[in-house]
Amino acid sequence: MVLLGTGFTSLGFLSFVKRQPESAINDFFSEATYSIIGGSISILVGGAFLAAAILFAGMLLRKRSFLAPEHRNGEAAPMD
Repeated sequence: MVLLGTGFTSLGFLSFVKRQPESAINDFFSEATYSIIGGSISILVGGAFLAAAILFAGMLLRKRSFLAPEHRNGEAAPMD
């Protein structure tokens, strides 16, 4: 999920970094407008994937610490 988030976010930033021709900037229905709209949506989707990955990792860590509290104090029995 982290790779999806960084991929979508980086593709979204590419539309803002790339320079558009000046003739395309003046028209509302131009490639530049659609590029900016698509880039913004891509950044939002990437942020959603990154947030989901962070929440999922937090839930896994919380679940592991909840299921095995004896591991926190070093009182766990060694496995054979």
